[in-house]
Amino acid sequence: MKIYQKKLLLIFSIIIIFIVGLYLVHYKRYVINAPKTHIEARKDYVNALTIHFFYSMLVKAGIDYKNPIIAPIKNARDYFYKRGISKLSPIDSERTIWFHVFEMMPYNLSSGGYGNMLKKHGKEYGYKFLDDTFKYIVLLADNDPIDKSFKDNKYIVQAFFDLLDVYTTELKVDLENETISKKNIKLLLKEKSFFNNFLSLYEKRNFFLKEHNVNNFLRKNYNNFYGDYHRFYNNSLYISSMILFYKIKNNLFQCENDKKYFRDIFISKKKIREYVNEINSSASRRKGKEILFQRLKIPNTRYDKKYSDNPFKMYVNCNYDDIFIKEGN
Repeated sequence: MKIYQKKLLLIFSIIIIFIVGLYLVHYKRYVINAPKTHIEARKDYVNALTIHFFYSMLVKAGIDYKNPIIAPIKNARDYFYKRGISKLSPIDSERTIWFHVFEMMPYNLSSGGYGNMLKKHGKEYGYKFLDDTFKYIVLLADNDPIDKSFKDNKYIVQAFFDLLDVYTTELKVDLENETISKKNIKLLLKEKSFFNNFLSLYEKRNFFLKEHNVNNFLRKNYNNFYGDYHRFYNNSLYISSMILFYKIKNNLFQCENDKKYFRDIFISKKKIREYVNEINSSASRRKGKEILFQRLKIPNTRYDKKYSDNPFKMYVNCNYDDIFIKEGN
């Protein structure tokens, strides 16, 4: 019995030492050199982050991030997370980093693939999550962190593009089919608010690209089909296509003013095709990309046949010689 108690005490001591060590590492990194305005918030951040380590380990082990079994750990984490974030300025984009760490990453770890949030967790939770995601994308694009040491933090770029990817892949009205289903695209674009969000994402994304060096970030995990490079151009293609669908459908389209969206689509398709060839992607994935291109394609009858698989059977006739929209299909 004494041997058993000693072993139990040893295990308990090791756990305590590990927790204290983890806390001190986080404290040194986030609190010691924090601006005076952030010290109290960062103390809560460190407390939340220490608890979050164990929560995320359980999620990585296969427990869904919303499973009631791990709710006590999540609730303890959220106490410090919510209290700490309330101490940050409403315009401090560090808030986005907190959201990414404590909300977005657990979902990433347990989603089993994007596109099912609303169906799996319900509309009330899903749309609230996506509204928050959009809000934090805008916050990060519009404002530098008040703590200037975060300005060039590569994690800022990661957070921005992760949030952008989740928003574009999870936003649905038709929950039974994929995001780019014809029905979902039609239903999404019935809502002007969604169009305004896509328009805002386009502008915020371009502004963010000018303010941050993303080239090295995009090359990270380049050979991973689900990596950042591929997702970056997929999102560019999707956002520009959705903007054009709405504008043409509602007689808002102007050849010259909206040329930039066609330019982005052309560049994105070109980059994606080059990418799937370079990494020797499978035939099924290449075929999947071409199906995606046809679904989102808006033919320009000066250069293309009218055929496409877009939900509205729409096309344009614009002189875009300078951007070489000559796909011939």
